Order: sequence, then C-alpha cells, then structure tokens
Amino acid sequence: MAHIQYVDSISAGKILKALLLMNFLILPTFQLEIKAQSPEHVVLLREDPQNPITADQIAKAKADLITPRFSYKDFYVGPEIGASLLMDVTGTARFNSQSVDGEIEANAGVRLDLPLGYTLSDFFAFEFSPGVIYNSLDSVNAGGFTNQLDGYILQVPLLVNCIWSFNTEAIRSGKSKIRPYFGGGVGAIFTYANLEGNNFGSLSISAVSSNTWSLGYQALAGMDYDFDENTSFGIRYEFTGTTNQNFSSEGVSISTGGLLSQNILLRMIHRF
Repeated sequence: MAHIQYVDSISAGKILKALLLMNFLILPTFQLEIKAQSPEHVVLLREDPQNPITADQIAKAKADLITPRFSYKDFYVGPEIGASLLMDVTGTARFNSQSVDGEIEANAGVRLDLPLGYTLSDFFAFEFSPGVIYNSLDSVNAGGFTNQLDGYILQVPLLVNCIWSFNTEAIRSGKSKIRPYFGGGVGAIFTYANLEGNNFGSLSISAVSSNTWSLGYQALAGMDYDFDENTSFGIRYEFTGTTNQNFSSEGVSISTGGLLSQNILLRMIHRF
C-alpha cells in the first residue's frame, strides 16, 4: 500500500474535484480512497501491487490538485459589434418595360450581433446568432453612367453557426488562455432596401422602398482570450452572404445576385 499525504491551501470542494479528475485521467488502474481530515487536509490511499506509484505520477497528481482543470460552462451569450463592408451589389433595374444592368456601391457600415450558444464539448459549440447590418449607399454605375445613390440597406441575419475550437487541451490545463476557432452557419436573412430620388443609369427612379427574405450563409474565424471560466474577450471575422434577391416598389423592381459583406467584430462572451 502506498500512502501520500500533504496539505494545500485550497478548498475541500476544489480538492475533491481535482482528485476525481486525477482518478479518471491520470491513474485509472489504481483504487482511490479519499479521507478529508480537515477542509484543507487530505490523505490519499492507493493500492495496486502490480503497478506501484511512481514519483512522476505523484508530481503530476499534486500539480492537478493545486491547479484544477479549466472547464467550459454549457451556455454563453454576448454582444459583438464592429465594422461591415458591403461588397459591390450587381443587379438589374426594370421600369416601364426598360431594364438596365448596374453595380451599386455602399459605404462602410456597422454590424451588431448577439449570439446565444451552447457548448457541447471543449472543442465544439453551436449558436443562434441574430444581428443587424447597416450600410448607407454611395453610388451606382449603370448604362455607362455613374450617379450618386441615396438610401441604405438594412440586413437582419438570423443564422445558426457551428464552431470548432483549437488549443483546448492547453486551456484546460491552464497553460494558455487563447482560443482560436473557425466555423460556418446558415439561416435566413431579412433585407430592407431604401433608395430615394435616384437615377439608375438611364432610368429615373423616384423611390424604391422594399424588403425581402432570402437564404443566408456565412463563414467565420476568430480568436478569444479566456479571462476566466465565465468571461472571454475576442475578435471575429465573418463573411456573410445571401442568395438572389428582388425588391419592387412604385412600379420599379431591382433584382440582385445577392448581398456579400465582410465584417470585423469585437466581442465579449459571458458563460453561465
């Protein structure tokens, strides 16, 4: 029988948790008995004649006892805010049996997301991520003419993302707090387009104010710094797109090949 006895200034709850992890992950073949003599005093009794305890195993067990392993909580929520670059939108405007192909340019805008996630394991999670993307319009190049374009495009993505994380073993062992990840998502995107008093090439358009739903998708990658088990701060890149869209109002219709945007977001995540 091997006896190990020492005192550490940590709570009995953390000691018992660390010992259970040690029993399953480090020395699974040994029988374990725990006797708590006081809130900060623990005696370990292990017995296995075929596999005596080594000095390295004792050192590893004590290290795990002093530094309990990091573990993620199941649910998380957190705001994300940053810049959105709407890529040039190709489309066709139709009015009074006339049609003109063109390209719409937008100004850099803003994006706000509020992901609600569930962590299935240290390396995999999925999240429902509603958000808002706003871009004001700049100009339209159509029919050989470039005209100023007034108005804006507002998108409301409602996407479900799958997230795969790296470096999880180093995080759990306390050696790192940086968690890189990548993922992707699909869902629906509501889009509202507002164009006022504009010329679309040779077409004079008084106003277009219309909305539509379309299939949405995105690819994402980022990096979080785990401040503690409850809070993370990070940065995320998202490439978001939609399928073809059609807007019509006051006899005018504008069909597009879809919207594509690149987004850089700062985020703060709270786990519970």
